[in-house]
Amino acid sequence: MKTILFFSVVMAVLIARRADTIQWLDWLLGVGVGVMLSAWVVYWRVRHD
Repeated sequence: MKTILFFSVVMAVLIARRADTIQWLDWLLGVGVGVMLSAWVVYWRVRHD
């Protein structure tokens, strides 16, 4: 679980660094992080329900 959160933080840093150079990649990574966070929230709720 912590691995997913760490990966999300790393992706966010990459987005921040590349936002001014590769906008489409920035958007794609942003969507990927959003999907990952949503999946983590759903997984956590299912595990702890």
